[in-house]
Amino acid sequence: MNDKYIYNFDTDVMHPFMLRSFKPFFVNGNVLELGSFRGDFTKKLASSFEYIICDASGDDILWMAVE
Repeated sequence: MNDKYIYNFDTDVMHPFMLRSFKPFFVNGNVLELGSFRGDFTKKLASSFEYIICDASGDDILWMAVE
């Protein structure tokens, strides 16, 4: 499988499923997202939370920030 297929599967299938699954447990206010990568899921969380704290680590994330 190529990375594009896997990435599209995450954003098109898994992210909506995860949001529907997590929504009953959401509490108004803040959320901590671990492993935010490029921020696609973060953007989806933004409609449900006032303040988002993201933590992403790894060399690939560092280079994305530098660019």
